[in-house]
Amino acid sequence: SNFAAYAACLPDRAGAKPLYGGFPTDYLIDLPNVRLILISPNIATGNPGCPNGKCSYANGTPEQAALLTAIADAKKARKWVVVVQHEPSFGYTIGNHATDVWGTASPDLAAAEIKAGVAVVVSGHDHNYARSKPQGVTTFVTVGNGGYYPKPIGSLGTMWASGSGTNSPGGIDIGYLQLDISTLKIAASEVSVLGPHAGQVFDRFTVKGPVRSALASVPAFGTSLEGRTPVPTTTSR
Repeated sequence: SNFAAYAACLPDRAGAKPLYGGFPTDYLIDLPNVRLILISPNIATGNPGCPNGKCSYANGTPEQAALLTAIADAKKARKWVVVVQHEPSFGYTIGNHATDVWGTASPDLAAAEIKAGVAVVVSGHDHNYARSKPQGVTTFVTVGNGGYYPKPIGSLGTMWASGSGTNSPGGIDIGYLQLDISTLKIAASEVSVLGPHAGQVFDRFTVKGPVRSALASVPAFGTSLEGRTPVPTTTSR
């Protein structure tokens, strides 16, 4: 399969632990301050534990139960939790998949992530950049501005704090998201490498809270997504 080929080309070197399936589709990585949980909702991975090999992470599914256990265990260990998933839970509100319900993860998943207190959810799929206002304690970030077929972005509306697409003033910023995670906060920076803010941080946000341990840096979540609108050069919460 394509996933097997991926794993053969880029084997695990970070000590990935299986979640509900395992590397490279559904797994977790523990760093000093943070548990990274990487999942593949609504993707045909061939997982034998899900109908037709596609896990939904909807309510009542064993994969959501495994996810919630992994989140709870991390919080007991006083770690931040960052979930990374290909499809965004709110992609229909922004970006070029506005009418493609198939292109978004189950709304059950977003509700579960918010209720469980996930700090940041990073997704791809839409070929643009978008960051939500805090939903409970959770910030949702779509990081699809890696350069592959960039797309326009929709209206920010009331949910989204910032975004970047081909229809944004000056065009889209191609870039990546860096998370610097310390004992007390997650400092997130969206760095532009090409576009109107090239060489600059064109969006930033901060999540604060008590976590013990040393600093961990998680760079370059530049996934293949779709869009940009007017973007403040600095934003925070």
